[in-house]
Amino acid sequence: MLIRKDRKNEKELDEPIKSIVNKIVESKPEDICKTINKLIGDENSLNEVANAARKSELGHWVDVLNKFDEILEKIISKSSILTFGDKKQNKKHKSQTTTKEKLSQKTPNVEMILAILKMTKVITSNCKLGTIKYSSFDRLCCLLNSENIEVVYTTLDVSLAVVKKQSSAYYNERASYTVQAKEMIQKLLSISFGYGPNSIEMSCKDNLQEEMIKKGLSLHYEIYNDYFQEEKLSKKKLEKSSALSSGVSTTAIGSSGGSGSSNMGGVSLGGGGGNKNDSVHVVEIADVTKRASDALTLYLDLMNNHKESSELNISKLNCERKFELWTRIRLAFGFSNFEMRKKWTICRLLAFAILVNGPRDHAQHFFLYQPGFVKELRELFDKVEQIPREVIIATLEVYSALSLQAKKYQQLAIQSLIPMGATSYNGVLQKIISDLTKKYLPDYSSDSGDSKMMIDTNNNDNDEKEDKEYLDVVFHLLISLARTHIGSQALHDSGLFIEISNLLNSKSDFVIMKCVCIVELLLQHRNRSSVFQSTSIHDCVRLLKGIVESSKQKIEELEKIETQRDFSSNNIIYEFLSSEQAAIVIAVVRILNSVANYPGNDFNTRELLEGDSLNTINELLRHYNWYGPNCFSYLASAFSALMNREPTIIPHVRDSGSLDILINIVKTGLTPNTNVISALPPLLAAFSLNTESLDRLEKEQVFYIFYKILIEDKYAKSVTKDTASLLGKDINEFMRHHPENKSKWVEIVVKLANELIEKFENSSSELSVNENGEINDKCKNYLNMSSNFVVALGMVILNRPDHAALLIEKEGLKALSKLTVKSLLPLSPKYSENIVLKFSTPFSSIAKNHTNEVFEELAGILLSNIQQLPEIIDFEKIEHLSSIYLISRILFIMLRVFKDPDTPFLNSWKSKGKDILLPLAKIDAQVRWALAIRKKQQVTDAINALRKKAEKKRLKEKEENKQQTAASSSSSSVPFEETAEEKASRSKRKYIIAMLSSMTSVTEPLYLILQRAVFEVVKEGSRDAIQLGKEVASVLSKNLVIPLQEYSNFSGTDEEKAIYLNGVITLIHSIIVSERHRNLNSLILDTFIEEKGLDTLLEHYKRLVLIILDLYQQNKLEEVTEKVELKELKKDPSLVAIESMNKSITSNALFNGFLLTATKFLQRVSSLPYVVSSPVTQSILLSQGNTFETGAFMNKIQKKIASAIVEFWQNPALKKTNSSFLLLIINIIGYIVKGVESSVEETTDLLKKPTTQTIEVDMDGVNQLVEMGFTESHARNAMRRANNNIVVAMDWILNNPPQEEDEDEEMNDEDELEKAIRLSMLESGIDEKKEETAEVAVPQIESTQQIKEQIISWVMDKLQISAVTYPCIDVLTVCIKKDLIKKEEIVDKLINQIKEETNQNNVKEGTVHALLLVLENNAELKATLLEKSDDLASLFLTIAGNLIESKSEESKKSLATLFSVFELFTKKRKLDEISKENKELKEKEKEKEKEKEKKKKEEKEEKKSAEVIIQSYAEEIGKSILNENEKLKLMDICCATITEEATSELLRNVFQVLANLTQSREIVNKLLESNIIEKILSVKQKNTFIGLPLIVTNIFRNIIEDESKLRKAFTNEIKSKMSALMLSHGRVTTNNFLQSLLPSIERNPKVFFDIVKKLCKIRYNSRNIELKEEKKEEESTTGDLTILIPTEEDNKLLTFVMNSLLNYLIVAPTTNRKLLRTKEDESEEEDTKNQNALEKKDILRMIASFVQLYDCSGVVLNFEHDSFYSQMIGDNKFLYYLLHELLPAPQGKARELGDQPIAANYLLCVLTSKNPKLIFSEIANVIGSVTDGSHSIHLIQALSDFIFNLLNNSQSKPETLKQISNLLIKYDIPKLLLDSSFKLDLNHPEIPQCVQAMLRPIESYTKTNGGVKKIEEEKEINTLDIDLSLYTSPNSPFQRLPQSISYDFAFAPTFR
Repeated sequence: MLIRKDRKNEKELDEPIKSIVNKIVESKPEDICKTINKLIGDENSLNEVANAARKSELGHWVDVLNKFDEILEKIISKSSILTFGDKKQNKKHKSQTTTKEKLSQKTPNVEMILAILKMTKVITSNCKLGTIKYSSFDRLCCLLNSENIEVVYTTLDVSLAVVKKQSSAYYNERASYTVQAKEMIQKLLSISFGYGPNSIEMSCKDNLQEEMIKKGLSLHYEIYNDYFQEEKLSKKKLEKSSALSSGVSTTAIGSSGGSGSSNMGGVSLGGGGGNKNDSVHVVEIADVTKRASDALTLYLDLMNNHKESSELNISKLNCERKFELWTRIRLAFGFSNFEMRKKWTICRLLAFAILVNGPRDHAQHFFLYQPGFVKELRELFDKVEQIPREVIIATLEVYSALSLQAKKYQQLAIQSLIPMGATSYNGVLQKIISDLTKKYLPDYSSDSGDSKMMIDTNNNDNDEKEDKEYLDVVFHLLISLARTHIGSQALHDSGLFIEISNLLNSKSDFVIMKCVCIVELLLQHRNRSSVFQSTSIHDCVRLLKGIVESSKQKIEELEKIETQRDFSSNNIIYEFLSSEQAAIVIAVVRILNSVANYPGNDFNTRELLEGDSLNTINELLRHYNWYGPNCFSYLASAFSALMNREPTIIPHVRDSGSLDILINIVKTGLTPNTNVISALPPLLAAFSLNTESLDRLEKEQVFYIFYKILIEDKYAKSVTKDTASLLGKDINEFMRHHPENKSKWVEIVVKLANELIEKFENSSSELSVNENGEINDKCKNYLNMSSNFVVALGMVILNRPDHAALLIEKEGLKALSKLTVKSLLPLSPKYSENIVLKFSTPFSSIAKNHTNEVFEELAGILLSNIQQLPEIIDFEKIEHLSSIYLISRILFIMLRVFKDPDTPFLNSWKSKGKDILLPLAKIDAQVRWALAIRKKQQVTDAINALRKKAEKKRLKEKEENKQQTAASSSSSSVPFEETAEEKASRSKRKYIIAMLSSMTSVTEPLYLILQRAVFEVVKEGSRDAIQLGKEVASVLSKNLVIPLQEYSNFSGTDEEKAIYLNGVITLIHSIIVSERHRNLNSLILDTFIEEKGLDTLLEHYKRLVLIILDLYQQNKLEEVTEKVELKELKKDPSLVAIESMNKSITSNALFNGFLLTATKFLQRVSSLPYVVSSPVTQSILLSQGNTFETGAFMNKIQKKIASAIVEFWQNPALKKTNSSFLLLIINIIGYIVKGVESSVEETTDLLKKPTTQTIEVDMDGVNQLVEMGFTESHARNAMRRANNNIVVAMDWILNNPPQEEDEDEEMNDEDELEKAIRLSMLESGIDEKKEETAEVAVPQIESTQQIKEQIISWVMDKLQISAVTYPCIDVLTVCIKKDLIKKEEIVDKLINQIKEETNQNNVKEGTVHALLLVLENNAELKATLLEKSDDLASLFLTIAGNLIESKSEESKKSLATLFSVFELFTKKRKLDEISKENKELKEKEKEKEKEKEKKKKEEKEEKKSAEVIIQSYAEEIGKSILNENEKLKLMDICCATITEEATSELLRNVFQVLANLTQSREIVNKLLESNIIEKILSVKQKNTFIGLPLIVTNIFRNIIEDESKLRKAFTNEIKSKMSALMLSHGRVTTNNFLQSLLPSIERNPKVFFDIVKKLCKIRYNSRNIELKEEKKEEESTTGDLTILIPTEEDNKLLTFVMNSLLNYLIVAPTTNRKLLRTKEDESEEEDTKNQNALEKKDILRMIASFVQLYDCSGVVLNFEHDSFYSQMIGDNKFLYYLLHELLPAPQGKARELGDQPIAANYLLCVLTSKNPKLIFSEIANVIGSVTDGSHSIHLIQALSDFIFNLLNNSQSKPETLKQISNLLIKYDIPKLLLDSSFKLDLNHPEIPQCVQAMLRPIESYTKTNGGVKKIEEEKEINTLDIDLSLYTSPNSPFQRLPQSISYDFAFAPTFR
């Protein structure tokens, strides 16, 4: 349906259009056909409707088109044949009749459908589009299903008319305005294929051979598996279909057999894709006319017979394939009759033209199947005498569409129409234009010979009517060509532009009109010739002159008739001119405008203002209102451009009477039209270039009279904002060019302003605002005038200080202020949104140089209105609301004008503070209270509005579909009824709230500007600046305190008070605390405290918190009573908003809002970082003579806050409150316990930059590096430079080999090296440095002392609440540092709590979670806990055993958290963590000992042997809390936990624990006995968790690896990682290298660095690491490290794991069905409960990684399985399985397969690198064995992509590339690929993609080797150096499925 956004345009409709619309809309549906026939039944009436439509826009016909849609909807719903191909229509029109009854119905009401379609075409092809698009393609899509050829043809005709109009109007964004519906596109494609290639000419012959007719009447249609709907086949039927497809049987339906051939003498009637092996059924009929009487009968027969008797139900075909089969049947029946065959051919051409007008990919898809289609069209014109006229017209439509398509299609069409190098009259277009010239030029002679013409030139005068359709299509083609650069160039180069120019002399107005349009388009291109330009322009001017002269008398006669005419409409020209003549006039004037503004190099524009041309222009100006606003606009633009270019011609123009005409136009009153008003100022400015003309204009007061339109009612709607801005800009430019007249212009502007003010005053009684904020039309006009006048004024003074100064001098500022006050009426937001913005612009321009004047003026308005308000405001009175609104809007203007405050601005506000700011704060307080008491009602009104909207929607749906039952409406969508009184009351409340909100919306921005001004002033640091800042801050603080003081004067409920305080504290928070605008402003907080603001706030806060806690304790807080179920939310999404709003006004929500806002503010101001980080504090502290003491200031704040907190912090209801509120309270208490600094000096030190200190070397790290093979001095230097960070030290030591240098030189380079190390640390994210704060003193006050005494028990009580565990631990840490409690006591309390819960068999998840966070976040508490590890471990194991037995959800959560603890107990510690802990412990010991003892200890440490240190360090890495027995018990618990009932979170933690435990070989052996591998592989989950494959891989690696395999894995990992880093970075830095391999380093640092030294090297003075060149002879030893050879037992373990993975690979799911579920699948939740967690892609990646790490490709390639049956071709069955089953990725199964083909590619590449000959041999076997099935297509495509990727991947490795080329030639793979194409079914839909993929490796190979030739092998190829990182890097293109390149089959020969 079309939706009309407004109905303003209806008033502009002409009477004929209104009459037509009313006749159709008021007509009954059954009479619609008669009504339309009366309107367009004969030629004359059709022309009348068409002419009326040309004067309108599509929006004017909305009601008519919607009426047609309603009728078509009802007709479509009666016939299943019209709905089967459209899913939406099927769903929408569910009939109560049976399927059989419905299928028997033909297309009903054919006559009515045709009438509606014909009327639709008349409307859409003639009217302008406007702002509304035609959107009824869904109905047209259904009509394409009709068995009636006339319905199909007319539907396509209408569709083409619509898309032609839209593609022409929106040429640059055509794809957005054409057919987008997928169903429509598929249907158009099916029709456009027609009878196949080279069938158009044959289809247009009347007498065909009997054999050809016989073949045309036959039907052959193949059905494939993917043609069915998703729910198509049961498992049994699929098995039968596969059995059927394995044979060669097809089912022929019909009495006599046919050949079944799909290609018959150029007529293609066969297959729509697919292949025989994949085929389920073949429908084959020798003669359709013998099988059934008509197409519909045959179609229904096929559907019903197959449904009843066949193994497969053809009626279950998807909609696309049903339509395809139905179209084939209709085409076959149509072949028997010449007229039907011709009609279907025309339909084919029209369908293709519609497709071409759409997105480009539609046409490209068609050309893939019929590349010679355009050539076939071109050949039609060689036999034009044999082709029917209708076919020629449709062919020209195709050419028109192609000419607007992509560049390649444009060239294709142009080469066909205008052959390159063609002689005169040799091409199609030459012949067409020659015919037109002969007929429509009276004296034309041609030497072209006796060529057959396409129109008869000897007919009588009625020929034009007969040829109108043909002419329309021809000229549309020419216009389409002229619109594009390529087309216009072709018309120019071929000389056709001369013939088109000659046709301007035609005897037909229609031909002239079209030619003028073509000339206009050709003149816009740069390739226009001077001869063509001059000739065509003169011809156009001659045409214009003739029409204007002939119109004089008609205009005079019309002027004598006194009637009311709308001269503001462009349709006025049609009253005296025909539609063709009117179009010619407008087009010629546009041409004049274009030439005048952009003339050619050789054209003399002066000619246009001489002689008859000037007289014609004057005549047009004189009667401008009759020729329409657009004509005047173009004419004025051309006139002004010509005079600006040739000022010397102005006297001549003036003397011709043009100036007199212009003055008369202004004096008599302009037409109220935007185009007319905008066009006149440039014309006046052009005349003003001549002094005499300017004097004349001033004397006649033309400027004043003209610009008075800004303040006249008549033009209120015509002068828009843009028009007013343009007028103001014109005045500005005029004053710039005529500076002597500036004063006069300013006087005119001020005079107009005063006249407008006087108008407001005289009409004040009529300019009223009602109680809902609505205004009458006159008031709207006055506001439009004032706002537009202000816009123009703003442009006059924009960036012109001299203009602004003159305005102030002429009292213009006062006039502007008065106008502002008059215009700022208390309007509702929909009227007032933009008015204030317009008024702020001129004030801003004036204030740039006259700040004080503007400030005083606006402040005066504020003061006068504030004084008018009483002390207690009545918000129900309109006069009070008006004052409040005016105050808020003036403040808004001031905020925009003074958005960059300075010192004078501050001084101004300081002086006005007492008179304005303080009263303003009192008003704001009353406004906030008024909003608070209306809050609930406001939300309730919003809910009612939503319900009303939902009710309207429900009623509309019910009306549209009356068959819907009552169940379709939601139970929550209760019918909403609202009386007129209730509606009026709601509107009034909404208006009042809008007025009040306007006040609160400016208060905060005003305070923020003042706050930012204080910040900018104090930042200067001088004493005077700080004093000024304090004074303004004091004024601002007083304003913040007033709302808190006024709170006591208000009486209301506790909820209303909470709402009020919430708003006030939010305001205070934004000014004092919020970090917006850098306003951490402690100075304002200080003055706020001095003004008793914090005391007052805390008093209100404390009282209200106690009330809220009491309500929590009594469980009296209101909850949401109306809950909406999920099903109801789906049916009515507005219920979500309603539910949210209901929650927002509950007591719970209102009180929580206050608690969070207020407590967040208190938390921020009570913290030391707030004060220290405040820019204002820094400015004060760093200034001279400051008196601000940070310690005393924070003591004062914390004392006040503590006194309030102690009143309620022990309240038991505190635990019931919102967790966020409790979190804030804990943070505040933590700040109070921590205390503050007491001296200014300490605070000042925090502001200074930290100084560099000497770094003491950590000897543990030094010794570890020594053990790794580095020298002691080198290691010591590395640790010192890396700040004792072991990882960074390894980075540095690898980048800086030891050199013999002096110590002095080393120290000189220390700064530079330290920067490099710091950079490395920052890059790696290892820099753990934290800002340290000094110890602070706790103020000894009563409230804080009370908190300190009771803090421990209070925090321990809250520790179990998971939301506040973190802050509780932080508070306990502070308490430990303050010696308020011993850490042992805290640990004992935690353990006792766990023991107590264990004894009660009720371990809470919060307790375990608290313990986990302690272990993770507090090192001291963690160390104390670990000291008690013996009791703790056994206790936790007991708890775990108990929790496993319990099946409750709470137990599962607790168990998951407990396993997180076990994960911490069992995991290896990282190198940098151990190094950091050693450093911290060492520093603490050194602080306690004396200096001498430190030196002794260091000496002892240095004497320790490196072997002992590294051994202890290694032990520390492997150190575990659990002993071996406990580990075994934990292992058993893990195994028992791996069940289907376990949650994803629990399983993740269990697997991670297993990964940690399997680092022990004893545990590994035990796990193998318990068959752990099978358990892990068979684990099932409803929801898989991210990271599962990685964890399982780590477990299997631990199981597999001994030292020998570890060395092999490290070697392969280092090589692979180096390759990956080179790919992504181009080089490998040691930092990137170490960071990427950090897990491997921690696995075994000694072995790792031994391998690194063996494989890698680092260049001197370089941070890059490289691989050494491999030695030809392998060495058995390296240094003192012996290469370990794996034992047979170790290989058995590896083989066992790999075989387990391979066995599971066969049965593993393709992908988890949970990931593929949609909303419609929610009912199938049970089916996805027990799915295997590990998928095929995961197993494939594991196998590939193990093969890459351990070189175990033999295990994989020798794997056998029962499912590998003997029919497999080739030498290796696993490879056959991998290539056939896992590698292909069919398009239809891409979503189901996911990343499986990528993982299979990865494994295949790994195997290829290890055993390339076997892989290439198997690939050759597989390619050679392909058949014509769809699986073969997918297989060839996958293998082609694999080979291409191999070649492409090896481009940077010539040796590898050469080896791959040798293997390709050795196994003859390129030839096999080419040969396989002959085995594939080229009719399959996916064959283009397959061919593209097949060409890629062949093309890559031939480019690499210079052609396909044999390359002799130099040596045996046993391995390939393939960069496997391309398949594992996340940014690699190989991580996505390969996308085949796009070959242009439209212009290339076919593949074969």
